[in-house]
Amino acid sequence: MNNKLFLIPVCGLILLFCACDKTKSYEEMVKEEKTAIERFIDENELIIVTDFPEGDFGEKVFYQTPEGLYMHIISKGTDVQLNTNDNIYVRFKGRVEFKNSTEASTLYGSPDMFLYDNAYSYSSSDWICEGITIPLQYVKYEGKVSLIVPSKLSTSYLQNYVLPVYYKEVEYTMDMEKLQD
Repeated sequence: MNNKLFLIPVCGLILLFCACDKTKSYEEMVKEEKTAIERFIDENELIIVTDFPEGDFGEKVFYQTPEGLYMHIISKGTDVQLNTNDNIYVRFKGRVEFKNSTEASTLYGSPDMFLYDNAYSYSSSDWICEGITIPLQYVKYEGKVSLIVPSKLSTSYLQNYVLPVYYKEVEYTMDMEKLQD
């Protein structure tokens, strides 16, 4: 009988500690991500539009694509079109994970590469993701954009931690051999 009475408080303590899990749910992390993106937009006084702007983008105008990517076109690039099966080289600077304030830059280093196939099928980098490839529908060779990439369009690592990323500048180029064809 004493053994059974002893088990009641022990079971209660186990339930108490299990109920006090401080891990956030995925839903909570998505809400935090949305708040972080909204705060970034407000703090930087960005203007978000859902219709693609005709002509040049205003200085603080970001187009929100149907996929949820926020994109500001700095330069549409040259007349050279990027095509399926081209090796696309990407250089970026000012990559900031909102919650960690981590900055990275490859603008002056070696570019990251991926095979363009209306998405990406091969990448030389852990940072190439759907959010980096979407702007290719809107820019050409040497096109430059600024991006706010929600985690759902980002790398698997950032999706797991629900971290949005801001890229101050992303530039798209391709193999020089293709330009000579």
